[in-house]
Amino acid sequence: MSKSSTILRLFGVFLALSLIAGACGDDAAEPADDAAQPAADDAAAPAADDEGSEPAADDAAAEPMDDEGAEPAAADAAEPADDEGAEPAADDAAAPAEEFDLEVLVFETPALTPEFWDATLAAAAAPIEGVNVVKLVTPDLDRTAYAKQLQASGQFPDVQAALNVNDFVEADLLVPYRDDYLNEHYLFPDATKIDGNAWQTPSGGQIITMVFYNENVFADLGLDVPTTYAEFLDVAQATRDAGFVPISYAGAEPWSASLTLSTIMAVDVLGHDPDWVIKRTAGEVSFSDANVVAAANKWKQFVDEGLVDDGALGVAYDGATNAFLDGEAAMYMMGSWWLGAAGQADFPVGVFPFPSDSGDVVVPLHVGGNLSVSALAEDVDRAMQFAQNWHTDPEVSRFLIESDGLFVYVKGQGAPDLGADVLPIYNEAFAWTTDTSNSVVPPFAWTVNDRMLMPPGFNDEFYAAAQNIFLGDDVVDEMARLDEAFDAAIS
Repeated sequence: MSKSSTILRLFGVFLALSLIAGACGDDAAEPADDAAQPAADDAAAPAADDEGSEPAADDAAAEPMDDEGAEPAAADAAEPADDEGAEPAADDAAAPAEEFDLEVLVFETPALTPEFWDATLAAAAAPIEGVNVVKLVTPDLDRTAYAKQLQASGQFPDVQAALNVNDFVEADLLVPYRDDYLNEHYLFPDATKIDGNAWQTPSGGQIITMVFYNENVFADLGLDVPTTYAEFLDVAQATRDAGFVPISYAGAEPWSASLTLSTIMAVDVLGHDPDWVIKRTAGEVSFSDANVVAAANKWKQFVDEGLVDDGALGVAYDGATNAFLDGEAAMYMMGSWWLGAAGQADFPVGVFPFPSDSGDVVVPLHVGGNLSVSALAEDVDRAMQFAQNWHTDPEVSRFLIESDGLFVYVKGQGAPDLGADVLPIYNEAFAWTTDTSNSVVPPFAWTVNDRMLMPPGFNDEFYAAAQNIFLGDDVVDEMARLDEAFDAAIS
């Protein structure tokens, strides 16, 4: 039992003594239990319309739960009366909550600045008594790898931003969000669930990846936006012949190195079979199947035909971004989080979905949340309340829309609802996700839910495969290696 609950219980004893001594045996009424949570709407939220407007809803976060549940104010047993008579009446408010440091692991980017994290973390903590936020920052953008390092040394943070949660769920390191909270606040409350539990909120969506292009380059070279993969190759080769790097690529960091291969696999494999990962887990399909090898060979074609710079394995995310902004590269395959940065360009930026062979549009849409909560936190209830506050803060949603290109799925907090300032390409990309003629699939080896549940540690193997193919390793051998790694991870 927590310290505050013990104080409440003792105070109830003293109050009962006072009533017994001063009221000559009058029965005291039992107080109502005030820990009941408000009922939540169980109905699934409707999908957003083509314009991106979200239905309005209450923005308030769910009420925090007491550590032990509400204790009744009445005493459990009478104590002998004090020699001095009844105790004087006292205020029955709970004692102040014990203070504790809440460690929050975040990652910083040109969009998600230190100032953003400082302000929003402080706002989430402000309504919760006794919480002192301690911000931890990852040394690079691979926050999952860094969280694993901290966990191995016994320093797993209380709250973590944007992890691959499956690597931690099986170790019982996380606690799930409550269904009543999810149903109350999110348009797609089941989108992030694994075996019935949501370890991250379904608070937003990102396309991983899409193609950004320099409209001036396309206009000067007389190029149309490609709608098939063959047309895409023609456009890329035309830009290369004109002296541009066709596609800016960040190969130095494993996560970003995998993005292009992930996109190709999503379009060519999941676009035809959205349940491919489920079937792979069941042993019904394999990475060595002809269609998967053919998809991976497209990535090899990018490398062999010079569609990405031959030194790109030494280029980090910021370097690839700058190559596009500086006009060196004609196109940039990146997640829709870059929609918020496109306004930095001094040329008009256009977008198109990565083309399939047939021309059918396949959109690799990741739906997920940011913060997960440690089961090892000093005060799990307050850590969870902090995470809930952060996710449902309209200012967080507005910032993530404008600066990080997030498609927000918090009820009542879409871009039109908040009057967010976005570029036209934001609305164009959002419309791809709601167009019923398009196929929307999870990004390969990125989304974590029942449909795209890679075994723990496998994503690192996939990231390595993208870099190995760039370096010239045989595609068939790499796919066979992925089969071995997958089987080992699920065994």
